Amino acid sequence: MKYYQGRAVHISARARDGRMVRLPASVMRQYVSLSGLKGSFTVYFDDQGRLLQIDRLS
Repeated sequence: MKYYQGRAVHISARARDGRMVRLPASVMRQYVSLSGLKGSFTVYFDDQGRLLQIDRLS
């Protein structure tokens, strides 16, 4: 798997409303374990759609 080999650029996750969200792998690495990405996050974007901040909720 590209992520575990350090080659992934993005991680895809499903939002609570069902949309797929693509986030930078480099930002999400701290939240990923061998079983995948788990938890709830609040993700903030600017008006151009660029990532500003990610806060882990649980």
